[in-house]
Amino acid sequence: MGVIFYGDKGCLHIGSGDEYKIFDKKNNVIKEVKTDIVTDSLNRVNPSQQLDAIHFDNFFDGIRKGSSLAAPAEAGHKCTLLMQLANISLRTGRTLNINPDNGHIIKDKDAQKYWSRKYEKGWEPKV
Repeated sequence: MGVIFYGDKGCLHIGSGDEYKIFDKKNNVIKEVKTDIVTDSLNRVNPSQQLDAIHFDNFFDGIRKGSSLAAPAEAGHKCTLLMQLANISLRTGRTLNINPDNGHIIKDKDAQKYWSRKYEKGWEPKV
């Protein structure tokens, strides 16, 4: 669980809370930071209690039980899209022209190269 940021010299994996690991290109751990925070996934008041656990539980309940989502999937899509476009803009070093109806990059083949990634055979996502 968590998020991984890939860079030219390795990657950063942010797990739960304040924990993270930095890996080099050969997948060796360069740095590891752990936390002693105990998560109470029922505590909806204190943000330090890792509210992401509540979101994950809610999302899986939506899949398994048909429960209503606390945050609409479209809102998550928009937040993720904005971050991806910001990363592409940073990598290309310029402002991007975006179609406001679908979020796609307009007339910029170099930026469009960052829109997806190449997967190893057998690991391609199947939708």
